[in-house]
Amino acid sequence: SVEVRDENAVIKIVQSVMGAPGEITFVALGRLTNLALAISVEPRVASSLVEAVVMGGAVTVPGNVSMVSSANLWGDPEAADVVYRSGASVVQVGLDVCNKVEISAEQLSRVWAARTPVSELMEKATPFIQKAYAERGREMGPGAVKYNDVPAMSYVIDPTLFETRHLYVRIATGNELTQGQTLADLDGQTGEQPNTLVALDVDGARLSEMWAERVSAL
Repeated sequence: SVEVRDENAVIKIVQSVMGAPGEITFVALGRLTNLALAISVEPRVASSLVEAVVMGGAVTVPGNVSMVSSANLWGDPEAADVVYRSGASVVQVGLDVCNKVEISAEQLSRVWAARTPVSELMEKATPFIQKAYAERGREMGPGAVKYNDVPAMSYVIDPTLFETRHLYVRIATGNELTQGQTLADLDGQTGEQPNTLVALDVDGARLSEMWAERVSAL
C-alpha cells in the first residue's frame, strides 16, 4: 500500500530544495505544473536544483499526442515554458530516446519470475501499456513493451547511456497545432545560449538490460 500525505506539493518542493540547495535532482515524469509553481513562488529553486530531468519533448521525431508534441509538455505547456526559461539545469529525456528503448519479452519474463512486489505490480500494469501503445500504432517486438518513464530514471542512474547536446529549447504555447512543442535550435539560428541538455540517442540494449537486472532485485 502507499501512504497518502496531506501536504501541498508546491510547498514541499520549495522546502525540500531550499533546505538542501545543490543536492536534489528533480525527475519529472508527468506535467511540470508543480515544479513551475514552485519556481514561481521561490525563483531560487531553479538554481538550487542539481538538475531538472524532464520526461517529455520531441526534437527529431513526431509527438505522441499531436504531430509535434509529447503528452507531458502538451498537457501544461505554460508550466513547461516556465521551467525551461527558469535557468534550471534542464535535461530533456523525450521521445527521441524513449522510442528506442524496448524491454524484450525475454527480459520481462526474467523480471516477472523474480516475484517481488515491484515486479508483480508491473506485471499487472504492463498489458494495459502494451494495449494502449498498440492502439496508437507504436511498433514493438512480440511481447515487448516500451515504458516512457524508464529512460528518464535511467539517465539519473547512468548518464553515459545517452548521447546528448546542449541546445536552446523553447516551448510552444497558445497555438492548438503546436501546443507543447519543444522547439530546439539545432544549428544556432537564434543566437541564444543553450538552456537544455537534450538526449538525442541512447544505448537501448544496455539500458533495457540494466532495467531488467535492477527491477528484478527490488
